[in-house]
Amino acid sequence: MKIKILGAGVAGLTTAIALKKKGFDVGVYERHEGRSDIGAGIVCWPNASFVLKELGLLEDIALQSGVPVKMRRLSNKGNNLGALDIVKLNETMGYPSFSILRKDLMKVLESHLTEYGIEVKYGNAIKKLVSTPSGSTSIHFENGATHLQKFTKIRFPKTTSIAMGARQFASSLFSTDKNVSEQRNRNSMNTDYNSVISGMAKGWSIGLPLSMALYFNRE
Repeated sequence: MKIKILGAGVAGLTTAIALKKKGFDVGVYERHEGRSDIGAGIVCWPNASFVLKELGLLEDIALQSGVPVKMRRLSNKGNNLGALDIVKLNETMGYPSFSILRKDLMKVLESHLTEYGIEVKYGNAIKKLVSTPSGSTSIHFENGATHLQKFTKIRFPKTTSIAMGARQFASSLFSTDKNVSEQRNRNSMNTDYNSVISGMAKGWSIGLPLSMALYFNRE
């Protein structure tokens, strides 16, 4: 089965690797003329590290990464508002957390794509997508190329809700409104971060066969 992936960012390249490991014939198309280094740091939390290990990427990523141990919240005056113990979260979930620059993560992904013989076809901007009576979608590129692909809308509502939640979180986190900021600080000071760790571990483990201490207790 041939699968076309539109976009050679972190998600696109990782998906290409996962599908190739399952035996699919994968093609990746990107509108830019080459790899982009746009982006700052990325934290790969334990659930991400589990997936990266399954894909055979974790060891290479670990070599390029830092290891965060705590996430602290401070007021504008430098007062401690609470902290999340990342080491405890890692030990609870059985996998590590890593912080890595996006450009370094992209290099790791691209090196594995090369190993699998997957070519990223740059300079392929989409002109239009046209639905066909058979349920497939014809992909038309600005350079004149055309591909037929079957799409699914299964994940659309989920990704929409995730994006909306992220926007709401960001609007609160970066708000400069005095009342919002003061309430945010009070909430942080009253937070039980041990319970937060348990909740994060439980939520992030949904759908993943995570075994506690599988990574940390290995020989």
